[in-house]
Amino acid sequence: MLSLRRRKTQSGDTPTSARAVTSVLLESLYYYNKQPEFQKPKAYQSTSRRGLKGQLGAYSRTLLILGYVIAFCALLRIDELLKIQLQDITTSKDPKSGRGMLTLRLPFRKTSQFGGKVE
Repeated sequence: MLSLRRRKTQSGDTPTSARAVTSVLLESLYYYNKQPEFQKPKAYQSTSRRGLKGQLGAYSRTLLILGYVIAFCALLRIDELLKIQLQDITTSKDPKSGRGMLTLRLPFRKTSQFGGKVE
């Protein structure tokens, strides 16, 4: 495996884990998860070998996409994203356009070296 990785790197291939997350990647992930086969609830079969073991439902996929987008837009690391709770997010309507808005209040300061809470 190491020699394969070395040969791929020498040929100019960038590993998937080293690629930057872009808005285009997030958009394609969103549309991939919006496919009809992922929107229907499926039975979870933990005992069957060919079952749907480990698949996420539509609600879980939506929450993951929301987490990815929040982390991307707010420049959050994964540990900072996991500190966010439901009470930190509020919804409202923009009076001018009538569109829905999400407001996120981080429970920590981005400049705090040790992630202290905001008082």
